[in-house]
Amino acid sequence: MAIAILAEVPGRDAQFDDQMMQRMNLAANPATGALVRVAGPVEGGWRISSVWEFQEAWDKFRTERLEPALREVGQALPQFQVWPLHAVQINR
Repeated sequence: MAIAILAEVPGRDAQFDDQMMQRMNLAANPATGALVRVAGPVEGGWRISSVWEFQEAWDKFRTERLEPALREVGQALPQFQVWPLHAVQINR
């Protein structure tokens, strides 16, 4: 079942987001199971939302790529909201 993830990172911005994307090499090596990712500013920080094909794909990305990258830059792990999705439609 597909899931959605929502996280907010206080005090961060587009520059930090770009650096993290590069650190995890997501442009050249996309995360398996990731369907869509959107990110943008919110009051006091940065919000990231993503949709994953299944929970296990998110779990693997989180433990193998995201958490180590955040630790390397001294960023605390944000709180993640996770919820199951009934339907996902990607318009191309």
